[in-house]
Amino acid sequence: MNQHKLLAFSETMDRYGQVIVFLDPRRPNVTVPEYLTHQCALALSFRWAHYSPDFSVDEWGIREILTFSGGHFSCEVPWSAVYMLGSGANLSLWPGSFTPEAHQALFGSVIQYSSESEPPEPEPEPKNSCYLKLVK
Repeated sequence: MNQHKLLAFSETMDRYGQVIVFLDPRRPNVTVPEYLTHQCALALSFRWAHYSPDFSVDEWGIREILTFSGGHFSCEVPWSAVYMLGSGANLSLWPGSFTPEAHQALFGSVIQYSSESEPPEPEPEPKNSCYLKLVK
């Protein structure tokens, strides 16, 4: 999966010059400013225009010095923490990497990780013949 994330990042950066990376800063080996480490989701912006010699993208993840509130911070983001990235309407996502909170925010339902938990009550069928239904 890391290769897919690396390829998506590289292609998006080459095409748009900017990539927004959505990640879980609570995951192991993520290095961001302390005040951001307890959030359930974080979006970081990487741009060619701000390219520095410290910018590195490889099989492990992304390393770059970013600016937060006017100060510089050396960030490290392993691919295991990334669940979505893109630029504008062009997004690549990996549902298996989503945090439960991100899944709920994006899809309106919580990921069920335990096979022992009871299944949710089915939603009533709409009366209109045109509708969308979440299929799990």
